[in-house]
Amino acid sequence: MAVAVAVAVAVAVAVAVAVAVAVAKSAVVVLAVKWAIVPEALAQAGSLEGKVVLDCTNTMTPRKTSDGIPEVRSCAEILATMAPGARVVNVARAV
Repeated sequence: MAVAVAVAVAVAVAVAVAVAVAVAKSAVVVLAVKWAIVPEALAQAGSLEGKVVLDCTNTMTPRKTSDGIPEVRSCAEILATMAPGARVVNVARAV
């Protein structure tokens, strides 16, 4: 019963904030978007330096480097280069 009450109270005081504001106030960020919009999501997030980023992305099509060579790095490896200073953790790979 106490858990249900706590959840109801938390929901009652929830407010919408900009993505960058939410990220700035968080220690952990969950990235769960289509791979194609990762750059847009990162732009909205602002700095991720010092944040733990749980990467739930998973591209379903073969990726290529800017030189047209097939990409062999994981999405998390690429994301780590796109979010300097963030600690990227790849999650949900078995889904």
